[in-house]
Amino acid sequence: MDAWLQKIRRISTHQLSVLFVAIVVVTSVSGCSVFVMLGKMFYGDPLIPSEFRSRTRINLAKQDTSLLVVCTTPESVSSELPALQFDLTEGILRRMKRNGIKIVNPDKVADWVDNNGSQVGTPREMAQDFDAGFIVVIDVERFDTTAEKSPHMYQGKSFGNVVVYQVIDDELGKRVQSIYSGEFRTTYPPMNPISQESMERRVFQKRFMDHLADQLARQFHDYRLGDEF
Repeated sequence: MDAWLQKIRRISTHQLSVLFVAIVVVTSVSGCSVFVMLGKMFYGDPLIPSEFRSRTRINLAKQDTSLLVVCTTPESVSSELPALQFDLTEGILRRMKRNGIKIVNPDKVADWVDNNGSQVGTPREMAQDFDAGFIVVIDVERFDTTAEKSPHMYQGKSFGNVVVYQVIDDELGKRVQSIYSGEFRTTYPPMNPISQESMERRVFQKRFMDHLADQLARQFHDYRLGDEF
């Protein structure tokens, strides 16, 4: 507490004014934390380890091997949005690559799936045909864009599961081992739906998919605290 008070005393009048304005702005934005803003003003914007790195102690950005990502969707989703699997995969990989993670070309994976009768196949099968050190399987169980209680409003909801397999290549050959699993659940926008009169459906679908790609990619790359807002 004494250290905190000494820190406050060293702040100039101008800094206090800026701090007051920041608090007013932050408290007016739903979902943002005053403490996050205070922390950023005092200590900068820290780098947050990804959930994958925290749980496995593996920093994918420092691996020599590539990461393969595939997304699956149920028939109810793929029939309405047949390109979602590829577009979401590409969006996730683009974000991973931007953060220093080596990736397997998604076009080659898409061709492999097409040649496999549009079936993703098993991680073991993918390990045999691709030079990848890790395989990420994202199962999107739901992807809706209509608000549940307001059919004339947009509000995206999605949830599903993520499993990561590490490819082991030794004298016994290539095999896979599950090293990470988790769930995801997201709502966009988190509070108030958007009127369908103000935006075309395809535009909202693209924004929601980008939001979901951000959330899923962030499980695997480190990010700044400010990226959350």
